[in-house]
Amino acid sequence: YFLPIATTNLVASNSFTADGLSKEEVEYRREESEKAVSCATFLAVISGVAMASVLLKYSNGLLALAGCSSVSLMTHARSYLRIRAFGLPFAMVGTVLQGASLGQQDSMTPLKIFGVAGLLNLIGDIVLTLQLGWGTTGAAVATMASQVFAGTYFLLKSIIRKKESTNEGIVQLTWKGWPSKKLLKNFATMAGTVGLRSISAMSGYSLMTKVASSMGSLSLAAHQVTLQVW
Repeated sequence: YFLPIATTNLVASNSFTADGLSKEEVEYRREESEKAVSCATFLAVISGVAMASVLLKYSNGLLALAGCSSVSLMTHARSYLRIRAFGLPFAMVGTVLQGASLGQQDSMTPLKIFGVAGLLNLIGDIVLTLQLGWGTTGAAVATMASQVFAGTYFLLKSIIRKKESTNEGIVQLTWKGWPSKKLLKNFATMAGTVGLRSISAMSGYSLMTKVASSMGSLSLAAHQVTLQVW
C-alpha cells in the first residue's frame, strides 16, 4: 500500500497552484501530476488483479499458513477470502485516487465517496447477514460491493473532472501512455522505505491473527474486532 503515499507525494511536489509560477511551469507541473496519477492508477490495477489472482488460486494454502486448521473455519474463511479478492483491484484504485486528491489538498472528495461506501457496507451487512442469514458470505459481499462502488465512482469522477475556473488545482485522470522509467524509479524509491514499514506491520498483524485463529472462531472474531478498533 505504498502507492497512495507515493501518489500523494508526487502530486504535491508538482503543485501548480503556487504563486509566482510562469505559464510554462504551470503546464509542466500539471502534466507531471497527471502522469503520476495515470501511472499510479495503472500500477494499482495491475497489482490489484495480481493480488486477487493469488488469493483466488492459493486461498487454501494462505489460510492454512495463517493458522486456519478447523474444517468449519476453513470453509467460511475460504468463501470470505475469495469473495473479498474480487474487490481488491477496486480498493487499490480507490486508495490511489484518494492519495491523488490529498496531494491536491482535496480531502472532501474522498471523505464523501468513502463515507457513502461505508454506509452501503453497513446497510449490506445488516440486510445480508442479519435479515437474509448469509453469514460470512453476506459480510464479504457487502464489503466487496462497497469497494467496487468506491473505486468505480472515484475512477469515473477523476476522469470527467474539468479544469473549472473556481478550482484550477484539480488534476484530471487521463491516460498518459505506459509508465516511464523515471516514474517507475520514483515509485520504487518511495516503496523502499514505506514498503519495509508496511511489510513489518503486516507481519506482526499476521502473527497475531495466526495465534488468534488457533484459539477458535470466537477468539478470532474478537481479535478482528479489536484490531480494527485499534
